[in-house]
Amino acid sequence: MLEIIQLVRSATESPQAIRDKVLQTHQPRLEENEVENTITPPFSTGQAIEWTAGSLPERLAQHFQPSSQEKGKLPSFFTAKKLHKIGGIKIHLTGKLLDHLKMTDGDTAVYIFHQVSFLGLHVDPNCFGLPRELVEETIRTLALLLLGSNGRPNKWYQKRRKGHEEALDPGLGTCGFLNASNRRLENFKYWGLRLAILKQAVDDSEPKNFWHGRRDHRKKVQWYKFWIAVLVLVLIVVFGLIQSVAGVVQTAVTVKSANNH
Repeated sequence: MLEIIQLVRSATESPQAIRDKVLQTHQPRLEENEVENTITPPFSTGQAIEWTAGSLPERLAQHFQPSSQEKGKLPSFFTAKKLHKIGGIKIHLTGKLLDHLKMTDGDTAVYIFHQVSFLGLHVDPNCFGLPRELVEETIRTLALLLLGSNGRPNKWYQKRRKGHEEALDPGLGTCGFLNASNRRLENFKYWGLRLAILKQAVDDSEPKNFWHGRRDHRKKVQWYKFWIAVLVLVLIVVFGLIQSVAGVVQTAVTVKSANNH
């Protein structure tokens, strides 16, 4: 198994070359389908990268292309917590890189890749696999959506991880922070399109209840109108209560005065 893994990570070996070498060395202990299952990278449940020729790093570089032309600024509230609380977007944590930032359920939910430890392995220059620029950009998207550091881990994710410690990567929520200039879509050549689609879904969403509305700062004018309406309602209730109390007191005084006479 370790030999197969080393061959897969090689920057030169093709799938057929790996099959031939392993079967030649280890037959009859390994069947061909066992080798096939080992060298097929499980990047997604819904789709897979077909690898039939060339090395694995070459095939991954062909699939993941830095082709996004999106432009614009992502707001400071563009975090997993706020996406859920303000935009009503459900967050599905996934171990499948192909699903990262993909929207689902009629654009009401989004997948976020949580395997930070896996990405950390590919940052190593001695590791031949995913393009390094893709890995670094993926980590930046995690710093965007789940900002935090080793000393200040993301509280929302820590709560989400409780009860699932073995399944969810402990490193997520410690990838750092992005300032305003780094939150521009132009900086995301691999994931820019999916980020833009996610932003559009949030922009199109409306608060579903009072609690969502009071946290929604996306549209300042509407937010001010919302709180003005709340203030007017509170004043109406307060003055109504004062008027009712004053009426009761006045009635009591009148009755007492009539009884004295």
